[in-house]
Amino acid sequence: MSGDCVIRTGPVRASGFESRFRRAAYAAAAARHPEIPADLLNAEIDRVSAALHRVIAERHGLSKGAVIAITATFSAEGGRPAFRDLHVDVYSHDGPVSDLVSADLRAELDATVRAAPRAREVGTA
Repeated sequence: MSGDCVIRTGPVRASGFESRFRRAAYAAAAARHPEIPADLLNAEIDRVSAALHRVIAERHGLSKGAVIAITATFSAEGGRPAFRDLHVDVYSHDGPVSDLVSADLRAELDATVRAAPRAREVGTA
């Protein structure tokens, strides 16, 4: 089987992106390019993972708790693994919006509790 495939880590804390990226890359390689030798695949994943770390943690100083998602196109060019079109989405915490949504959720749940019919207590007739 051949061809490019898009790998996605999905949202993950910055502290755990490397293992998630590795799992996604190994899964893509196994499914689409099982002919790639393990040593070449490992070397390319190490190279890309190290570059991601340098950019995410060192250059941009994202905290370990930051939530990111990585997308990349994986292919085998001339029997060698290759990643291209890498994209990192960084999700930021918006305190005021989070507080507003949380307050609305609590109000909604309180309203549904008040509107719900009372269940009979067990053991009463």
